[in-house]
Amino acid sequence: MECANGSVTVEESGEIAQITLDSSSEVNAIDLETSKDFAEAVEHVETGGYRAAIIKGSDGMYCAGGDLSQDPETFIQAVNVSIDAIIEIHQSGTPYIAAMEEIAVGGGLEIALGCDLRIAAAGTTFALPEASRGIIPPAGAVRFLAQSVGISRARELLLTGRSFSAAEAEEWGLIVESVEEDFSAETMKLAESVASQSPAAVSAITKSLNEAYPDPISSAKWDLELARCLASDEDFKEGREAFFEDREPEF
Repeated sequence: MECANGSVTVEESGEIAQITLDSSSEVNAIDLETSKDFAEAVEHVETGGYRAAIIKGSDGMYCAGGDLSQDPETFIQAVNVSIDAIIEIHQSGTPYIAAMEEIAVGGGLEIALGCDLRIAAAGTTFALPEASRGIIPPAGAVRFLAQSVGISRARELLLTGRSFSAAEAEEWGLIVESVEEDFSAETMKLAESVASQSPAAVSAITKSLNEAYPDPISSAKWDLELARCLASDEDFKEGREAFFEDREPEF
Protein backbone atom coordinates (compact mmCIF):
# COMPACT_ATOMS: atom_id res chain seq x y z
CA MET A 1 0.00 0.00 0.00
CA GLU A 2 1.26 3.47 -0.93
CA CYS A 3 -0.07 6.34 1.14
CA ALA A 4 -1.79 9.37 -0.40
CA ASN A 5 1.28 11.59 -0.85
CA GLY A 6 3.65 8.79 -1.88
CA SER A 7 6.02 9.36 1.06
CA VAL A 8 5.22 6.24 3.10
CA THR A 9 4.41 2.67 2.11
CA VAL A 10 3.07 -0.32 4.03
CA GLU A 11 4.02 -3.87 3.03
CA GLU A 12 2.83 -7.16 4.48
CA SER A 13 5.11 -10.03 5.47
CA GLY A 14 2.60 -12.54 6.71
CA GLU A 15 1.12 -11.07 9.88
CA ILE A 16 3.85 -8.42 10.13
CA ALA A 17 3.42 -4.94 8.63
CA GLN A 18 6.42 -2.93 7.45
CA ILE A 19 6.00 0.84 7.38
CA THR A 20 8.68 2.46 5.21
CA LEU A 21 9.45 6.18 5.36
CA ASP A 22 10.43 7.41 1.90
CA SER A 23 10.20 11.20 1.74
CA SER A 24 11.63 13.35 -1.05
CA SER A 25 14.56 14.24 1.23
CA GLU A 26 17.78 12.23 0.90
CA VAL A 27 17.82 11.78 4.67
CA ASN A 28 14.09 11.08 4.99
CA ALA A 29 13.30 14.39 6.69
CA ILE A 30 9.64 14.60 7.68
CA ASP A 31 7.59 17.32 6.02
CA LEU A 32 3.84 17.85 6.36
CA GLU A 33 3.00 15.47 3.50
CA THR A 34 5.18 12.73 4.99
CA SER A 35 3.66 13.18 8.45
CA LYS A 36 0.18 12.82 6.95
CA ASP A 37 1.25 9.67 5.11
CA PHE A 38 2.78 8.31 8.28
CA ALA A 39 -0.47 8.85 10.17
CA GLU A 40 -2.34 7.11 7.34
CA ALA A 41 0.07 4.16 7.50
CA VAL A 42 -0.36 3.79 11.27
CA GLU A 43 -4.13 3.88 10.90
CA HIS A 44 -3.87 1.14 8.26
CA VAL A 45 -1.82 -1.03 10.64
CA GLU A 46 -4.23 -0.40 13.51
CA THR A 47 -7.17 -1.66 11.46
CA GLY A 48 -5.31 -4.47 9.72
CA GLY A 49 -5.11 -7.09 12.45
CA TYR A 50 -1.32 -7.37 12.31
CA ARG A 51 0.61 -9.09 15.09
CA ALA A 52 3.63 -6.78 14.83
CA ALA A 53 4.73 -3.74 12.86
CA ILE A 54 8.17 -2.49 11.79
CA ILE A 55 8.93 1.17 11.09
CA LYS A 56 11.99 1.71 8.90
CA GLY A 57 13.46 4.03 6.31
CA SER A 58 14.00 3.46 2.61
CA ASP A 59 17.33 2.47 1.06
CA GLY A 60 19.09 1.96 4.38
CA MET A 61 18.34 5.49 5.67
CA TYR A 62 16.01 5.78 8.65
CA CYS A 63 15.09 9.42 9.39
CA ALA A 64 16.80 12.75 10.07
CA GLY A 65 13.77 14.32 11.77
CA GLY A 66 11.60 17.28 10.88
CA ASP A 67 12.16 19.12 7.63
CA LEU A 68 13.57 22.51 8.67
CA SER A 69 13.04 23.97 5.20
CA GLN A 70 9.34 24.31 6.04
CA ASP A 71 8.06 27.61 7.38
CA PRO A 72 7.52 27.57 11.16
CA GLU A 73 3.74 27.16 11.04
CA THR A 74 3.92 24.27 8.56
CA PHE A 75 6.67 22.69 10.68
CA ILE A 76 4.37 22.80 13.73
CA GLN A 77 1.47 21.39 11.70
CA ALA A 78 3.65 18.45 10.65
CA VAL A 79 4.65 17.85 14.27
CA ASN A 80 1.03 17.94 15.37
CA VAL A 81 0.08 15.25 12.87
CA SER A 82 3.08 13.14 13.87
CA ILE A 83 2.23 13.39 17.58
CA ASP A 84 -1.23 11.93 16.99
CA ALA A 85 0.34 8.99 15.14
CA ILE A 86 2.95 8.47 17.88
CA ILE A 87 0.21 8.49 20.52
CA GLU A 88 -1.64 5.82 18.54
CA ILE A 89 1.54 3.73 18.30
CA HIS A 90 2.32 4.06 21.98
CA GLN A 91 -1.18 3.16 23.12
CA SER A 92 -1.66 0.37 20.57
CA GLY A 93 -2.04 -3.29 21.46
CA THR A 94 0.01 -4.05 18.35
CA PRO A 95 3.76 -4.06 19.14
CA TYR A 96 5.78 -1.64 17.00
CA ILE A 97 9.51 -2.05 16.31
CA ALA A 98 11.65 0.85 15.12
CA ALA A 99 14.41 -0.36 12.78
CA MET A 100 17.04 2.38 12.53
CA GLU A 101 19.93 2.70 10.09
CA GLU A 102 22.43 5.48 9.33
CA ILE A 103 20.64 8.38 11.06
CA ALA A 104 18.03 8.49 13.83
CA VAL A 105 17.79 12.17 14.68
CA GLY A 106 15.18 14.57 16.05
CA GLY A 107 11.65 13.66 15.02
CA GLY A 108 12.83 10.36 13.58
CA LEU A 109 14.14 9.33 16.98
CA GLU A 110 10.91 10.60 18.56
CA ILE A 111 8.91 8.16 16.42
CA ALA A 112 11.23 5.35 17.53
CA LEU A 113 10.87 6.32 21.18
CA GLY A 114 7.12 5.87 20.86
CA CYS A 115 7.60 2.28 19.70
CA ASP A 116 7.67 -0.79 21.94
CA LEU A 117 11.09 -1.98 20.78
CA ARG A 118 14.03 -0.39 18.98
CA ILE A 119 16.81 -2.06 17.01
CA ALA A 120 19.63 -0.36 15.10
CA ALA A 121 22.42 -1.11 12.66
CA ALA A 122 25.82 -0.80 14.31
CA GLY A 123 26.82 2.37 12.43
CA THR A 124 23.67 4.34 13.24
CA THR A 125 24.09 7.86 14.62
CA PHE A 126 21.53 9.17 17.12
CA ALA A 127 20.84 12.70 18.35
CA LEU A 128 18.20 15.07 19.66
CA PRO A 129 19.83 18.33 18.54
CA GLU A 130 16.78 20.58 18.87
CA ALA A 131 18.39 22.92 21.44
CA SER A 132 21.00 23.86 18.84
CA ARG A 133 18.15 24.78 16.45
CA GLY A 134 16.39 27.00 18.99
CA ILE A 135 13.51 24.61 19.73
CA ILE A 136 12.70 21.51 21.80
CA PRO A 137 11.82 17.93 20.77
CA PRO A 138 8.06 18.49 20.57
CA ALA A 139 6.71 14.97 19.99
CA GLY A 140 7.23 13.29 23.34
CA ALA A 141 10.99 12.66 23.31
CA VAL A 142 11.72 14.65 26.46
CA ARG A 143 9.58 12.31 28.54
CA PHE A 144 10.18 9.12 26.55
CA LEU A 145 13.95 9.58 26.76
CA ALA A 146 13.91 10.11 30.52
CA GLN A 147 11.85 6.95 30.93
CA SER A 148 14.14 4.96 28.63
CA VAL A 149 17.63 6.00 29.77
CA GLY A 150 17.06 7.80 33.09
CA ILE A 151 16.72 11.45 33.93
CA SER A 152 20.45 12.27 34.24
CA ARG A 153 21.37 10.80 30.85
CA ALA A 154 18.29 12.34 29.26
CA ARG A 155 19.26 15.77 30.58
CA GLU A 156 22.77 15.41 29.19
CA LEU A 157 21.61 14.32 25.74
CA LEU A 158 18.85 16.94 25.48
CA LEU A 159 20.83 19.87 26.87
CA THR A 160 23.96 19.23 24.78
CA GLY A 161 22.26 17.80 21.70
CA ARG A 162 25.31 15.63 21.16
CA SER A 163 25.37 12.65 18.85
CA PHE A 164 25.69 9.16 20.27
CA SER A 165 26.35 5.74 18.82
CA ALA A 166 24.38 2.52 18.55
CA ALA A 167 26.77 0.96 21.04
CA GLU A 168 25.95 3.68 23.58
CA ALA A 169 22.24 3.35 22.86
CA GLU A 170 22.43 -0.38 23.50
CA GLU A 171 24.43 0.11 26.70
CA TRP A 172 21.81 2.53 28.04
CA GLY A 173 18.89 0.27 27.09
CA LEU A 174 17.53 2.64 24.46
CA ILE A 175 17.74 -0.11 21.83
CA VAL A 176 17.53 -3.87 22.31
CA GLU A 177 20.39 -4.65 19.95
CA SER A 178 23.11 -3.05 17.83
CA VAL A 179 23.37 -5.25 14.74
CA GLU A 180 26.66 -5.68 12.88
CA GLU A 181 25.41 -7.69 9.88
CA ASP A 182 22.18 -8.73 8.14
CA PHE A 183 20.21 -5.92 9.74
CA SER A 184 16.98 -6.54 7.82
CA ALA A 185 17.07 -10.24 8.66
CA GLU A 186 17.70 -9.56 12.35
CA THR A 187 14.88 -7.01 12.43
CA MET A 188 12.47 -9.49 10.89
CA LYS A 189 13.67 -12.18 13.31
CA LEU A 190 12.79 -9.89 16.23
CA ALA A 191 9.39 -9.05 14.73
CA GLU A 192 8.63 -12.73 14.10
CA SER A 193 9.54 -13.59 17.68
CA VAL A 194 7.11 -10.98 18.98
CA ALA A 195 4.43 -11.97 16.47
CA SER A 196 4.65 -15.62 17.54
CA GLN A 197 3.43 -14.79 21.03
CA SER A 198 -0.19 -14.72 22.15
CA PRO A 199 -1.76 -11.56 20.64
CA ALA A 200 -4.00 -11.20 23.68
CA ALA A 201 -1.04 -11.48 26.06
CA VAL A 202 1.09 -9.07 24.03
CA SER A 203 -1.73 -6.52 24.00
CA ALA A 204 -2.23 -6.92 27.76
CA ILE A 205 1.51 -6.51 28.41
CA THR A 206 1.70 -3.26 26.44
CA LYS A 207 -1.34 -1.92 28.26
CA SER A 208 0.10 -2.97 31.64
CA LEU A 209 3.41 -1.27 30.89
CA ASN A 210 1.60 1.92 29.96
CA GLU A 211 -0.25 1.79 33.27
CA ALA A 212 2.90 0.95 35.25
CA TYR A 213 4.69 4.15 34.21
CA PRO A 214 3.40 7.69 33.78
CA ASP A 215 2.29 7.96 30.17
CA PRO A 216 4.91 10.29 28.65
CA ILE A 217 3.05 10.95 25.44
CA SER A 218 -0.03 12.29 27.25
CA SER A 219 1.67 15.64 27.75
CA ALA A 220 3.21 15.84 24.27
CA LYS A 221 0.65 18.42 23.19
CA TRP A 222 1.92 20.60 26.01
CA ASP A 223 5.42 20.23 24.56
CA LEU A 224 3.96 21.13 21.17
CA GLU A 225 2.68 24.42 22.55
CA LEU A 226 6.16 25.17 23.90
CA ALA A 227 7.54 24.38 20.45
CA ARG A 228 4.90 26.56 18.78
CA CYS A 229 6.10 29.57 20.82
CA LEU A 230 9.74 28.78 20.07
CA ALA A 231 9.04 28.36 16.34
CA SER A 232 8.21 32.06 16.06
CA ASP A 233 11.26 33.10 18.07
CA GLU A 234 14.47 34.55 16.60
CA ASP A 235 16.48 31.65 18.04
CA PHE A 236 14.66 29.15 15.83
CA LYS A 237 15.22 31.35 12.79
CA GLU A 238 18.94 31.55 13.59
CA GLY A 239 19.13 27.82 14.33
CA ARG A 240 17.55 26.91 11.00
CA GLU A 241 19.77 29.31 9.06
CA ALA A 242 22.88 28.00 10.79
CA PHE A 243 21.88 24.43 9.97
CA PHE A 244 21.47 25.12 6.27
CA GLU A 245 24.63 27.25 6.18
CA ASP A 246 26.59 24.51 7.98
CA ARG A 247 27.84 26.79 10.75
CA GLU A 248 27.49 27.16 14.49
CA PRO A 249 24.42 29.20 15.51
CA GLU A 250 24.89 32.50 17.33
CA PHE A 251 22.25 32.80 20.01
